Amino acid sequence: MKKRDWAIALGIGVATLFAYLPALHGDYVWDDHDYIASNPNLKTVSGLYSIWFEPFTSVNYYPLALTSFWLEYRLWGESLLGHHVLNVLLHATVAVLLWRLLARLAVRGALPAAWVFALHPVHVESVAWMSERKNVLMGVFSLLALHAWQRYLEVGTLRRLLLAAGALALALLSKTLACVLPAYFLVHGWWKGGQKWRRKSLVALGLIPPCLAFAALTIWWERNRTGAVGEPFDFTFLERVLIAGRALWFYAGKLVWPFGLMTIYPRWEIDPAAAWQYLFPLTALVALLAVAWLGCRGHKAPACAAAFYVILLFPALGFFDYSTMRLTLAADHYQYLASMGVIAPLCAVAVVASRSAPAWASRALGVVLLGGLSALTWSHASSYRSMETLFGALLKRHPEAWYAHNNVGGALLLKGRPEEAAMHFAEAARLNPKDFTLHRSLGDAHTRAGRLAEAVEAYRRALALQAEDLDTANGLAIALTGLGRAEEGVAILEQALARAPESAKTHTNLGNALAVLGKREEAARHFGASIRISEHNPEAHYNFGNLLASEGKTAQAIGQYREALRQRPGWKEPAANLAWILATHPDPRFRNGKEAVQLARLACAGPGAPNPVYLDILGAALAESGDFSLAVEVGEEAIRLAESTGQDALTTRIRERLARYREGLPFRGGRN
Repeated sequence: MKKRDWAIALGIGVATLFAYLPALHGDYVWDDHDYIASNPNLKTVSGLYSIWFEPFTSVNYYPLALTSFWLEYRLWGESLLGHHVLNVLLHATVAVLLWRLLARLAVRGALPAAWVFALHPVHVESVAWMSERKNVLMGVFSLLALHAWQRYLEVGTLRRLLLAAGALALALLSKTLACVLPAYFLVHGWWKGGQKWRRKSLVALGLIPPCLAFAALTIWWERNRTGAVGEPFDFTFLERVLIAGRALWFYAGKLVWPFGLMTIYPRWEIDPAAAWQYLFPLTALVALLAVAWLGCRGHKAPACAAAFYVILLFPALGFFDYSTMRLTLAADHYQYLASMGVIAPLCAVAVVASRSAPAWASRALGVVLLGGLSALTWSHASSYRSMETLFGALLKRHPEAWYAHNNVGGALLLKGRPEEAAMHFAEAARLNPKDFTLHRSLGDAHTRAGRLAEAVEAYRRALALQAEDLDTANGLAIALTGLGRAEEGVAILEQALARAPESAKTHTNLGNALAVLGKREEAARHFGASIRISEHNPEAHYNFGNLLASEGKTAQAIGQYREALRQRPGWKEPAANLAWILATHPDPRFRNGKEAVQLARLACAGPGAPNPVYLDILGAALAESGDFSLAVEVGEEAIRLAESTGQDALTTRIRERLARYREGLPFRGGRN
């Protein structure tokens, strides 16, 4: 490209970054936790092998997209800014590649089409949602494949053909939606392949088998791994035709009139008995036949644009089941690439129509259009700051969206706000009472909030709907144990283990319940089984450490706490327990004031209200390290917090320790 072209490309990148500024500091949304935050493969070097060769260790088999997350974790760790910036830059790259491809094809309005693609708000879902890295990455490699294919049609060299095949493979490894590209290669060959287009395009048939293999893998995965089975997916072929016809117009309509965009659109009611629903597929068929007729009359560009739109959208038209169909039959990110088939011809028509207008008027209209699109993108991207803002915005437009309440509740639970989470889960369960997972989530929120009786009721409602669910059984047992009914909890967990003997979580919870009953040997056996079953198991190590500490097996308890912290850095509970041992143990072999202070500060750090117990531990650690004045100051703050929350016994214990600190004596022995 020339210097001017590089300047234009830079301008597209800067403008795109500006339009997406509200999303650059966004938190995890939707399944970002599965792809990034909770994905253990990103945290280890060996995880790269698992990403590529152990597909069931990841939420889905998109190895190139997951590899990009793996590399980013090496570069900037837990920071999310890099993820967002890279997504935006990849999207801008797709826009630049679209411009260069349309220019090579001599399509009018190539540059306006690139600007519109870069700034159109319908693409916000693909760019601001970090997990959709697979979409923008697929976009880059798909455009590179089209560039290479066009060059192959022009020069016919094996090198260009191999480049097209290689770029297609990378697009497939980013997202399976690229599997339909060879079908468009054939159409593109008819358009730009010259007199020998049949011979040149024949090789595209050889690319179809591997694409079909990837498609088959994704279909199997959706059915067997993400649960795209059951009543929400039981459509007849006629119903699927009605869905496809409606989707074709729906997506095109959002490109022309990009208002009212939603993360999850209300699910259409498909009724073959309703005559008006046949208008969608019939008018779509008429439109496609019209552009096909134009193509046969020598006007191939419109026909190819329509073919690109339909072919790239085909996997999402409802003929194949995917998990989100239980909630919606359309989503903006499904038309990420397909949108080019509408944007490009519309921009070409606009450029031709503006020829009779003054140049200044055309430019002014273009600036207004792009400014409006940027404003809409800015506004829509703002909702991607967090789960609460994303699904809160959805609830304003669709108050009956139970799944929005469910997602907001899940986000609040992760942020340590179980009371608010319970309100959303309760509303979700009211709106969709037959979904046992909503009752289970409500039970989880009640448990976190300490309302164990309400938790038991919610779990029992969930079990009435799905008696075999292991997570519900575990939740019910935990709540019962907390209510002093550990015998009932043990019985439930033993039944669960009979169904799933290799459940590490169940072994851990059974160990906890047995420890409450004083059956320490049995508890230790189940903790050991949990650790044997799952190598990455910080909960089992932490709970086993508690059991060992209560038995006076200090060295072994310290080892378990350290392993729990190694597997889950920053976890407050094991950090606090270990800090207490290192600060107060009577045996000097186990004391380490400096490390105790570090661990206690870790327990006291982070969001949420200050915890007087953790402050008490920090005071003991500071005293052990010799900083008695600060220990007294921290202890007094702990007393103030304990008194304000009515923890009288804790207040008394802290006062006794403060008396020692004032005398220059650390605290020794006893449990906190």
